Amino acid sequence: MAGEFLLYGGFGAFTIAFILFFFISSRGRNDLRPLYTASLKAGLIFLTLAFLLLVYLFLSDDFSVYYVWLYSSRDMPVFYKIAAVWAGQQGTFLLWIWISSLSLLWLRARKEQIMLIVFPVVIFLFFLTILSEPFKLMGQFQHVSGTAINDGAGLDPELLSPWMVLHPPITFIAYAAMTVPFAAAVYFFLGKEDRMPLTRKWAQLSWLFFSLGVGLIGGIWTYEAGWGIWTWDASEAGSLIPWLLLTAGLHQKRNDLQAALFIITFISILFAAFIIRSGLWGSVHAFTETSVNYALEAGIVLTTIVFIWLIYRNRNRFDLKLSLDTLALSVMVLIAFIVFSGLFIPLWMKISGNEASVGAEFYNLTSYPFVLLLLILLGVCMFGKKAIRPGILVGLLSIILAFIRPSDAYSLANPASIFYQQSSVLTKAYASLSLLSMIPPVIFAFSAVIWRRRLSGISLVHLGAILIFSGGIFATSFVSEYSLVFAVEDIGKTKSLGDYDIKISKFHVEQNPRGNWVQRATVEVYTKGQSAGYATVSYIRDKTGNYAPAGIIRGIDRDIFVTFPGLEPLPDTPPVIPLHIRIFPFLNIFWLGDILLSIGIILVMIKDK
Repeated sequence: MAGEFLLYGGFGAFTIAFILFFFISSRGRNDLRPLYTASLKAGLIFLTLAFLLLVYLFLSDDFSVYYVWLYSSRDMPVFYKIAAVWAGQQGTFLLWIWISSLSLLWLRARKEQIMLIVFPVVIFLFFLTILSEPFKLMGQFQHVSGTAINDGAGLDPELLSPWMVLHPPITFIAYAAMTVPFAAAVYFFLGKEDRMPLTRKWAQLSWLFFSLGVGLIGGIWTYEAGWGIWTWDASEAGSLIPWLLLTAGLHQKRNDLQAALFIITFISILFAAFIIRSGLWGSVHAFTETSVNYALEAGIVLTTIVFIWLIYRNRNRFDLKLSLDTLALSVMVLIAFIVFSGLFIPLWMKISGNEASVGAEFYNLTSYPFVLLLLILLGVCMFGKKAIRPGILVGLLSIILAFIRPSDAYSLANPASIFYQQSSVLTKAYASLSLLSMIPPVIFAFSAVIWRRRLSGISLVHLGAILIFSGGIFATSFVSEYSLVFAVEDIGKTKSLGDYDIKISKFHVEQNPRGNWVQRATVEVYTKGQSAGYATVSYIRDKTGNYAPAGIIRGIDRDIFVTFPGLEPLPDTPPVIPLHIRIFPFLNIFWLGDILLSIGIILVMIKDK
């Protein structure tokens, strides 16, 4: 097929270009440069045509291609057919390699020698793309050979979101942008020319798109899908690791430590891709296990071995001196390690033949004290060394407040949760500490940012991080949850729920263009006699499963989150309409933090010429 020809042609062209560039760089064979340039351009053309062909196959409803059949259907709007191109692992790998290959053009224009490192990365990603078989035909499956296929399976209804169109490509731009900093870091440790300053913009670009893709856009998508702003799903946790390491690396001024952190960041990106693609963690993002997993595992192991060798080879150049900056960066790396351990424990247990899972409580409880320490260090670093003593006092005050718990809602972990009930006495004691402990570090760090009196990119980044932490904890820890049941004859009537009055004004059942039966309810909410807004909630019986898209009534000081799990049948009586309602207080603080963080990174990139 044409798609496979383009992939193999591109792979061969890039491999030839790499070999030719090696001879040009190491042997001075400039006579090979025209052939090298032609091979590089041919590889990019093959790759671009392969990507465009895949887009065309989706738009033309060519269900003879397995990947198209798996993620598209005739009733899907064009908008979502394009988004379906990167809905699965085949398309995301093709997108990843295409974006990564663009860095070769940028480096070629500058005659950068670090292309010697970038080329193997691009070729490896190309190999993963070929293994994923994006152009595999349905006819290659024995049970469908010769069968006419008129329609595809289509995307799950929960994936039919505008945010799904943006989230994967933005995240993979972040992945791809780290290729150049990784190459420069390896080149640096090999004792070659120092190209670390050259790649700072690439690292910042990756940082920005990680913040947008994982934090803002990914957070909005998961929230609107009903999973929450941050659930510690394996893919979320895996994507947080490179963000933390990259943040630490960009804050590091010494090239040796920055190079080490950039390499670890790239390894963690491969690890995050492995988490998402392998299916071993049961993530909502996971796909089925394929031969790609083994290649990814090999890539992670090989890159890790190379990293260890490079560090050992350059061990004498590391002169670690204790400072506030170094301590803050060490805490950031430690938090990344905590997240990694939470992902590795279930994997190790599965390899050993046992099943184990790590819930959100593990991440929250283990990382919480270090996040508070990081906030205190942020305040001290911004105030200056004169703030060391006030920082210590803030820490002591935080410890005192940890033992003041006005109610169970202030506990680090919910006392009614299964985790708490099954925990040891020591764990219960720690989990019962109060969230009031976060107030002094948050105020201290916030005051330090305001004290600078400069609306700079760095200030916005730090302010955004503070708001993300405090807003996220407040909204999720003090969420109010309610359940209401309406009889059919209650439609149009109001029911009281705390400070709110709830009314189902409309209810109907219809068949959507996909042929699914959809139950819809329009829910109106009032507070103190005034309308707080309305939301339309649905329950969809789809061929891929049953789904309950949420309705969100947004407000300045709270979000009202409504879900409808479908008509509930009762014996000898008409079915009832159950509603689940969650009220998130001051959730906009979290979203504001995400926005300020992203704007701050952009300002830093503009200023850092």
